[in-house]
Amino acid sequence: PRQAMMRLRVCASSRQRGAPFFRRLSTEAKKDEWQWAPYVVFGILGSLGAWFWRASTSQSNRVKVLEAAEKVQALDDKEKEGLREANDALTAEVFGDLARGCARRFGGLERKASYPSFVECATAYLERPLQKGHLLDRVVVSKVVPGGDEDFEVGFLVAALGLAASGSADERARAYASILGADDATPVHRRDLERLIAWLDQAGHIPPDVMVTETEPKYPAQHYALKPPATVVDDLAKEVVVGAGDDVDDDHWSHDQVVQALTSSTLKIP
Repeated sequence: PRQAMMRLRVCASSRQRGAPFFRRLSTEAKKDEWQWAPYVVFGILGSLGAWFWRASTSQSNRVKVLEAAEKVQALDDKEKEGLREANDALTAEVFGDLARGCARRFGGLERKASYPSFVECATAYLERPLQKGHLLDRVVVSKVVPGGDEDFEVGFLVAALGLAASGSADERARAYASILGADDATPVHRRDLERLIAWLDQAGHIPPDVMVTETEPKYPAQHYALKPPATVVDDLAKEVVVGAGDDVDDDHWSHDQVVQALTSSTLKIP
């Protein structure tokens, strides 16, 4: 028993002498667990900073493109609305007849004509003089290139005059479809629809924000550009043609599909 008691005392003494050593190891282990904490915090803050920079720069890039597109708009929304209201006699039906007649006179929508000669042609179809014509003058003059050709595509002049056409959006869309030659039996080819989209955009029918799209490069910040007409028609095809059935392709658009496209949420034409 005495020897056993001695062994117990020795073991207890050994544990007491070793206790600081184990406590020191435990403290150092805890220190090792936290030594990476500053790097983790800095990494999170750096990621957040990079995300905010990319979002801010991308938005700034988009705003620059949008503002540039808005600057070339000759009329604001109130002026366009006032122009339509002042010319209630220029119904969608009259506008369609006028546009088709002038297109025949000049040899087609893609042919060129001077603005005065187009006005002369259009006036023959009007029961009374166009009101607020100076607004249309501003639209056309804004497209004049110094030292360049002063003639314009008839399609653009028709689209400019269309800013004064009264009636609902659906009625005006039907007029444009008929101007392209579409009817129940004759579809519109994609290239003609692309031309119409270009003319409508040049005249200021399409809101600028609709025409802004993402482009390359996407990193380190997203860049933006204005959609070409072909891209707009691609977007319209997804909304209009794809849902029409397997027997329809986006190279040929029926009268009703052109109307749906021009009144779609993709274009947002008022």
